Amino acid sequence: GSSLTPTSYGKQLAKGIRARGSKIPIYYPTVLQLGTDYAQKPRVYKINGTGEGSPPRGQRAAYKWIFSRPALGEYYGFTATRWTDPPILDDPDDERTIKGRDYKFYYENDRLRLVAWQTDEGSFWLSNTLIESLSNNEMLRIAEGFRELGGTG
Repeated sequence: GSSLTPTSYGKQLAKGIRARGSKIPIYYPTVLQLGTDYAQKPRVYKINGTGEGSPPRGQRAAYKWIFSRPALGEYYGFTATRWTDPPILDDPDDERTIKGRDYKFYYENDRLRLVAWQTDEGSFWLSNTLIESLSNNEMLRIAEGFRELGGTG
């Protein structure tokens, strides 16, 4: 069974990303796994590096949400970047359009490791914990729950 809970705090924290002047569409969670905490405020950063496997100039902006589960040291997260084709999103195992968003699915054995979507403005993905403790259904529902922060709200 799926154990998800609505969260309203994400929208508040998302405004902090905007205050930092992030140039990426800002998504925030509306549902998380039961017992989840916001491990820290969303982190706004730049992806460094040059050459193979590095973003082009102008696509380095990124931010990350980190969520902690009740189990000690277990985290899942959401990454957003201006980078339109990060290598981590090469070779999806499956693709599906749900409610107008084109999702890419990445599995490790039968467990969903990443759920991603990409637009002209960047790439966005939800990552499971290292031991994949979120079920496939929870991963999908949490990813679907991410909403974009409007221009004024």
